[in-house]
Amino acid sequence: MTGVVACILAVVTIALGLLPVVGLQPISGVPLLLLWGLFFGGLSVGMQTWMIKAAPAAVEAATSLWVGVWNLAIGVGALVGGAAIDRLSLPATVGIAALSTLAAVLAVAVGAVRAGPRAQPTTRRPVATP
Repeated sequence: MTGVVACILAVVTIALGLLPVVGLQPISGVPLLLLWGLFFGGLSVGMQTWMIKAAPAAVEAATSLWVGVWNLAIGVGALVGGAAIDRLSLPATVGIAALSTLAAVLAVAVGAVRAGPRAQPTTRRPVATP
């Protein structure tokens, strides 16, 4: 699952990085926005699946934690993005978003390397009580 999330984040990073450079005209901007939107739509599902696989014995808790983290990320992104647009420009804000997404790609990659090739979530079995 780490590879899927890393690939999705990489495509989002590339689309966001190219947007202020070559996406200024509709002929190039619209396909980049479609690419970004298509892969960003898969990010939430991919990361939620990742969380559920990491905590198979606590799916409800993992899902509620994920919803909270996702909404917090939306709020922080809106706050930082709004401040960046007010102080900088729209292309600069998209560049900041691309750099933030690149940081996420690197964090996922470093985490995958640290976890090692055999890192697989384990399922805890409930202990039977007499």
